[in-house]
Amino acid sequence: MEKKFSSIGIVCNPNIVEKEREFIIKVLKSVQNFIKSTDGEILAEHNVYEVIGKFLKCEKCSVKESDLKDMHCDVLFVFGGDGTILHTLNTIRSVPVLGINLGKFGFMTELNKNNAIEKLENLFEGNFFIENYDMLKVNDKYDAVNEVVISYKFPARLLDFKIKINKDKNKDVIDVIDFSADGVVIATQTGSTAYSLSLGGPVIHPAANVFVITPMNPFLGNAKPLVVPSDSEIFINIERANEDAFLIIDGKVIEKVKVGDEISVKKSNKAAKFMRLEKTMRCAKIFKI
Repeated sequence: MEKKFSSIGIVCNPNIVEKEREFIIKVLKSVQNFIKSTDGEILAEHNVYEVIGKFLKCEKCSVKESDLKDMHCDVLFVFGGDGTILHTLNTIRSVPVLGINLGKFGFMTELNKNNAIEKLENLFEGNFFIENYDMLKVNDKYDAVNEVVISYKFPARLLDFKIKINKDKNKDVIDVIDFSADGVVIATQTGSTAYSLSLGGPVIHPAANVFVITPMNPFLGNAKPLVVPSDSEIFINIERANEDAFLIIDGKVIEKVKVGDEISVKKSNKAAKFMRLEKTMRCAKIFKI
């Protein structure tokens, strides 16, 4: 069944938009052919519009410049890798994302340069589905798609952690773990194939209702990754530190953390929305590298 799209947003890694200009234009001309019958529009982030806007003149499918946060559209095409997708999802979450990999691995992407044009036809024929992935809520203030990290600015200096796990939101049932490490990572199912995996954490199936707590280089190897129910609330306390540590969310430094601070992490009521064209398990990509 043909799907009518009235508006499509375009985001691209600013470091590659000029280099990949011809490919992006080719994809967007294909998009114009599909949606011009509905008098649709393409909303391009500023850095993309500056490079490709003049090449996409079409009376029935205009190309307009837009801030990412203001893109009210049916789907966001994200050209780049996982970092570009994370940036997009942390800026706007109400619109499903379709990733087109122009990076190295692209675990979160759905298409690549070899198949994008061909498979877009499936999208406009209505052969797609939306997949919602769990996110984390940190201190009831911040949201994370992949992971929350607490560590020093520079590695190889130990922090002493006490982590309390409140199971099933039952305040009377608390598990406590203590360890010394360079830091700690709390990852979602999506984030289990990112930083946590490089530290020895498990790959988590996207349908599993769990998160993972992964110590970073624990002292004497005395702490292992721990999988916890996603309806738990995790409280992280720094018991000892030589200096302030940092709270890092999806690779972005958020704020300093000092001894005595408590960071709470739980499942967010928001979700990361991905547009999917194939019913394949995303995390299976990790076994093909």
